[in-house]
Parts: sequence; structure tokens; C-alpha cells
Amino acid sequence: MVQTAVRKYGVTHRKRTVLRLDPHPDAPADDDWVSWMRDSAYPLAVDLFCGAGGLSHGLEAAGYRVVLAADTDEWALETHRHNIASRAVQLDMAEPRAREEFVSMLDGVDVGLVAGGPPCQPFSRAGRSKIRSLVDQGLRMEDDPRKDMWRAFLELVEAIRPRAVLLENVPDMALGDGFTVLRAMIERLDDAGYSTDARIVDAWRHGVPQHRQRLFVVALKDGTFGWPAESGRVTVRHAISDLPRLSVSPDIELGASTMSYTTILPSDVSGCEGSDDGTLNGFAVRARRGCVGENARVVHDHVTRPVRADDFEAFKLMDSNTLYSDLPERLRRYRSDTFNDKYNRLGWDDLSRTVTAHLAKDGYWYIHPEQHRSLTVREAARLQTFPDTFRFAGYRSHQFQQIGNAVPPRLAQQIGSAILNSVHPGRARLSFGPEHRSVERRRCAFSESLLHWVDTDDDARRVIDAVAQGGARNERWVGLLDGRDNALVPSTAALRVASRVSGSKTGQQTSAKIELAKLVGFGVRSADRNIAAHALGTVVCKPRYPLCCDCPVSAVCATYTSADQPTPPVAGGCP
Repeated sequence: MVQTAVRKYGVTHRKRTVLRLDPHPDAPADDDWVSWMRDSAYPLAVDLFCGAGGLSHGLEAAGYRVVLAADTDEWALETHRHNIASRAVQLDMAEPRAREEFVSMLDGVDVGLVAGGPPCQPFSRAGRSKIRSLVDQGLRMEDDPRKDMWRAFLELVEAIRPRAVLLENVPDMALGDGFTVLRAMIERLDDAGYSTDARIVDAWRHGVPQHRQRLFVVALKDGTFGWPAESGRVTVRHAISDLPRLSVSPDIELGASTMSYTTILPSDVSGCEGSDDGTLNGFAVRARRGCVGENARVVHDHVTRPVRADDFEAFKLMDSNTLYSDLPERLRRYRSDTFNDKYNRLGWDDLSRTVTAHLAKDGYWYIHPEQHRSLTVREAARLQTFPDTFRFAGYRSHQFQQIGNAVPPRLAQQIGSAILNSVHPGRARLSFGPEHRSVERRRCAFSESLLHWVDTDDDARRVIDAVAQGGARNERWVGLLDGRDNALVPSTAALRVASRVSGSKTGQQTSAKIELAKLVGFGVRSADRNIAAHALGTVVCKPRYPLCCDCPVSAVCATYTSADQPTPPVAGGCP
């Protein structure tokens, strides 16, 4: 409902009433919650730092029952309570008392999975830039307490003792600070009795129509985890082309909270991958599958911000390849050398840029492929794979922020299915890829065999002595050797070893660094393992002709033991 009109920057913005949402009709009453939870036929999961519920929604689609969730954002919690039939509480997990209260709610409950994504702003590049700006202005302390929220997450895991753990965050959580955070998490989970694995996952490889990389850490008490198989590529066209066109003109409100679909969903959608006449693709059918009754003909939240007259003119000159510097100077309000990617029109047959919470501020990175406007709330939700039945509480800015901060439900469903099948074989609702070797077994065998080899092999000792005598040129290695530094040193030789042992795809430096961090660990001998991996890559695991028959870790090397890969060429008198 329109309340007032405000003129700003030449655009009329109409302030709308906030969207308030009722709790899910199947949610249990507080006094019945414990019995409802214990009577569940599904494995139980809890979602820490739950936000709007993208992770929760995906885990429920995988076969879990999310019974308890927590966050500090009131609007996100209202969204979660409306869409997920669980109990969502407002608690700040940075506070020890809040963590104690959360754990007490689960006393005596067999929790199958603790999942969550601790605040990522201290780790993300955009977040770090914003924090630095606020620090420079004296508006924020330099130390961000959110940077240590992963410790609070692990403290809750240690107290609840679930069968499985799932942590999601931005890749820089693993890549920054010499990989110390990732290595410390793995070490701590291993000490708690879990077998832990970690990977940076490209969301588009799992049916999410955007470029989005995220770090996932998975830990299991029992079972062997296998990462989900990749699925088909989904484009922007698949995701949003069936949504109604908007009448776009400068300075007017665009879209409406409720609109009629242009195409109607087929009456029988069980197993349907599209409509008979080709007007609906499989992605759109899945997005609208829960829309029944009156909702089968309407779409909600297909609304976006007004377009300034000068932006409208600029958008008309753009295609998906246009740079900001390509626009006429009269239409540029920002420096083109600093903000050359300020405007970005999406391509119909491409992936979207990463959908972020910045959408709440402006939509210049997300200009519609064809219409001269930024994306609507519903279009952003589609790119995050939220179904059309999923509503978001608050003002439009709150809705965009919740969508950008969320884990894509489709990706959460695939990871959740892989975890569920590892812990409860046959219970998952999705198929997944082949099982991988136990990461814990691989790391332990790697450590024991490699360190023994270094202590007894003359060539290995010569490599390490050469590194130690390298002076300033090898300062980082010297820091490891004398105990002054514990940061990961990802030399080319060490990365080659990690890639081959893990069986990760060649040429992916980030993946290789993650694998090296997992093998090296964080304990008192992590520096020794790091240097030993470098020596192994120099002496045995050579680029073109690895001496596999002489390798002390061949028993746990995925490349050496892979049945579908020919034995690499060898040299040096191997039998």
C-alpha cells in the first residue's frame, strides 16, 4: 500500500508499508515443540546464523527436519518463521549466555546436523573494504568480533555433538591469513572426533544460475562423505524469462507486490521438466511447483526500485558486453577508471553475477537482460533458486538483503543430500557423486608416511637444508623451520602433491591450496608437513615423470590408485 511520495535525485520514491508475514501454519506451539521435535520421522537439523532460511529450506528438501534456528536479524527471522515450520529464536551467538541457552533447548535430543554460515563480512572482499572505510571514519573498531564467530559455531558443535556438521562461508574465510582459519577448524573438528573435509564449490555447477563460489566444510562422526555430482548449467533465461514483463519508464514505481503470471503452470507437474508448448522450462516449473489454488496464477514481490531518467537513457545503450567506460561521459556519474564495472547488464544465455546483499543499496550490477531496469525482488530470489512460494518480510531493501545473504536452497539441498546419504544411506532425496576416500584416513596416513620419509631419505633432507639456507629469498620457509610462522607456504611442488593425493582437478590453484591446507593441518607438526610436502614434490612427485613407485604416500594417493587413469610414466629404475 502506498503511503507517501518522496522526491530524491529526480526520482519519485514511494514509501510502501512493510510486508509482515504470519508464522508457518505447521509450526509447533512453544509448549509442544519438544514433543513435536522428538516425534519427527526425519533426521533433525539446526541452523545457526539462519538468515531468511535458504540453507534451512534446502536441508528440508534434502530430507532433514530443521527444528531450531537462530539469528539476530528480526526481519530475517520473520521470513524464516513464515517459510519453515520450525522454531526460530533471536539470539546473538557471540554471547556465551546465548550459546548456553541454545544448547539447553536441545538437551537430550539426537541432533543429526548442525549447519550454519557465520557472518562473512569480515572475510569477504566487499565486507573488508566497507569495514576499513568505517574504521577510517572512526565509526567502527578495527577488530571485528564477527571474524571469530566460527569459534562460537564450533563451540556449539562440541556441546551439541551432532552426527554431522556443515559450515558455509565465502572462500576468503579459507584463503586468508595463511589458511589458518580453515586449518584450525579442521584440526578442532578432528580433535572432537569428526572426519572433516572442505571444498570451494561453484554454485553454477549445481543448478544455480549465477557465478557464486562458497566454502563448505563438512564433518561426520561416522561414514564417508562424497561431494554431490555436478548438475546441468542454468542460465538467466531459464531462471526469469517466464516472469511478467514490466512497463518501464523513468521516475515511476516498477512492478507490484502481486501480479498475474504471463504463462500458466501445467495442471500436472509431477516430474515435469517443462510445459508442452515450450513456454516454461524445467527451472521455472520447479520454481512454481508449490503455487496452487489462487497462487497458481499470480507471482508475488515482482517489484523493483524506480529508474532515474539518466540511468534509463544509459541502460538503453547497453548490452551484456558494455563497460561503464563505454557510456557517454554525460551519463557517467562515477569515475570510469575506478568504477568501470559499475553498471552491468545481465545476458540472457549467461550466468548472473553473484547475487549479494548490496542489491539492497542499488541494482546497477543486475540490470535486466532486456528491460531498462534493475532486477525485481522475485527475479533476485529466482537467481538464488528460492521457489516462488517463498516470501520475504520487511521493506524492499530488507528483502533484497535477505536474498543476497542467503545460501541458494538448490545448492544447500545437494550438499545436504550428500551428507544425509553418508550418515543415513538411502534417506537422501537426491542422487550424488561417487564416494571419496576418507579425508581423515588420508591425512593421517599422509602425515605419518611423509614425516618418516623426510627423516630417512637423504634427497629429502638435502631439499630441506637448501630451503633453510636460502636466506631472505626463502624467508617464509625459514619462518616455518624456526617456529616463528605457521602460515601455509603453497609452493608449486607442495601444491602438486596436494592435487595428486586428493585427486582434485589440475590447474585449479585455489582447490590445490585448500587440499594442501587439509593435508598439512594446524597442529604442532603442520610446518614439518608443509616443508615435507614441498620436498616430496621436488624429489618424487615431479611434474612430468613422478616416481610413484618410490612415493611414501602412494597408498592414499587418489591419482596413483585411480582405476580409470593410466599409470603415470616412471623413471629411475622402478620395477
